[in-house]
Amino acid sequence: MNNRLSPALPLEIKRADVDAEGVFTGLASTFDNIDSYGDRIHRGAFDPALRKHKRAGTRPALLWAHDHKQPIGRWIDLEETKEGLLATGKLTLAVPRAREAHALLKDQAVALSIGFTVSKTGVSNVFVPVGS
Repeated sequence: MNNRLSPALPLEIKRADVDAEGVFTGLASTFDNIDSYGDRIHRGAFDPALRKHKRAGTRPALLWAHDHKQPIGRWIDLEETKEGLLATGKLTLAVPRAREAHALLKDQAVALSIGFTVSKTGVSNVFVPVGS
């Protein structure tokens, strides 16, 4: 579910639906929209990083508020769709911060967000935190 905050502010809130076990799905990034930092993500931007993770048998970190010291679960699936980066994750509800994230996601009080680094060949690393 995407909500525009104001016609003058090109900012999208990317929400995720979450179930009782902590599984959630939502768009972590939408394509061709300017975010609050002035970034515009284009289709195909995540493909190299997702392929790299697939080859390595790894997944990006599922973090609270972009903080690498606060992992709160694991990603089940990340894929590019025509709308953006569709993310499905599972919160580790034994972790206190994950329980907070679960409650806030259920209340639609927080959104999904991406973090990334860019190399000369494009997006080289991507992580998708909750709570931004």
